[in-house]
Amino acid sequence: MRWALILILLFSWSAGGPSYAYDASGLAMRDKDTPIYYPVRYLEKTDIRIDGTADEPGWGKCVVIRPLHATWENDKGDNTSFRACFSRDYFYFSFKVEDTTPVVAKYTDENSVAAGDRVELFFSADANMHDYYCMEISPEARVLDYQASYYRIFDSDWNMPGADIRSQRHENGYSIEGRLPLRFFKRLARSASIKGRSIRAGIFRADKKGGGTDTGFTWFTWKTPQVDTPDFHIPSALGVFQFGEDQ
Repeated sequence: MRWALILILLFSWSAGGPSYAYDASGLAMRDKDTPIYYPVRYLEKTDIRIDGTADEPGWGKCVVIRPLHATWENDKGDNTSFRACFSRDYFYFSFKVEDTTPVVAKYTDENSVAAGDRVELFFSADANMHDYYCMEISPEARVLDYQASYYRIFDSDWNMPGADIRSQRHENGYSIEGRLPLRFFKRLARSASIKGRSIRAGIFRADKKGGGTDTGFTWFTWKTPQVDTPDFHIPSALGVFQFGEDQ
């Protein structure tokens, strides 16, 4: 509880603005009507290597989100954890997924990623999702990426420039580790510096129910969307990534 209180005090906005809300485990509260914020910490120096293990000490300096929740299946949780931070040139992120039966579809092109298990990141320039970008990543670090605008107007020709993403299987599941150029986020925030800026973002996971082509998915999310059926491509599915100043 003491650690949670410290987080609330450190990451509260100025008077009149919303505050960061964390429970004792560090998970942002998921009230449908309350914006939730994730503090992306700045690391002056980092030992993070993009090899899929996500076990370098630098990850310990990043705030963890755990677990995600299956909003549409009685709010069932899992043990997926997410971390992110940034340096002078890069945005770093990692997922650690507990799943002993990951489903990977035969790869023919990047759309094959959507047929199997995956983690997902959405980044939006604004709260209305007029301009947002999606990355869906398989347990083998295959990437389906695209640009979009609300509602579900997709540009599948777009690719995240300079992305470096790796994965590793482990006994209980798999890990995803990635690095994206910081210039992408600066452009999204329309700023020469990302420090002190914020963008809208979504953190998701799709877990295929069995290996058949006709089976559905359990959909896990960081934030509870204001919708009765699974849909991540709506503004209420996104939280806020707040990029920090120097630590």
